[in-house]
Amino acid sequence: MAVKRAKIIEAADLKKIFAVIDKKDLSVRSRDKVSVLFSVKAGLRAAEIAGLRWVDVTKANGEIADIMHVGSHIVKGKKRDRQVPIHPDLKAELVKLRAQRPQDEFIRFGDYKPLVTPNGMTVWFHRLYKEAGLDGCSSHSGRRTFITATARRANLYDASLRDVQLMAGHAFLTTTERYIDPSDNVKALVSST
Repeated sequence: MAVKRAKIIEAADLKKIFAVIDKKDLSVRSRDKVSVLFSVKAGLRAAEIAGLRWVDVTKANGEIADIMHVGSHIVKGKKRDRQVPIHPDLKAELVKLRAQRPQDEFIRFGDYKPLVTPNGMTVWFHRLYKEAGLDGCSSHSGRRTFITATARRANLYDASLRDVQLMAGHAFLTTTERYIDPSDNVKALVSST
């Protein structure tokens, strides 16, 4: 029996997601965009997004860093820490969110409680994608999107699938491999050789 995998988020899907977020109250727009970008542009799991603190994404002087620290206290299975570069779009939203909430310890805050649980984060993604009209998307869609996109571009930047594996926090390359969608451009790839 084939395993059903979360749908990849395409550029058009991301526009739909941000259109839904832009209709929300101004006080949560940056928070919600940061949450989506942590998933799509950094490959973080819902539990990691829920547990990430400002100290994990800032320099000693409080400025947003270029690399985030995903600590073992929030990673799946309490595995080792990892470092993930911060995408420029994510960095811009983090700057906005930090300016709005300079006293917070955790980046992600709840609607009714100060903190959001990992399960609450998963439910939030489900509701957001449903509201955006995206069938087959789950909290893991952004993670699959990130892993597939970086795997496809790795060789262009003198990087490898091993680099993608490390950013994803997988112990085995075979796990990373399962996240990567095959390309429709195989014919062009063969023709280019």
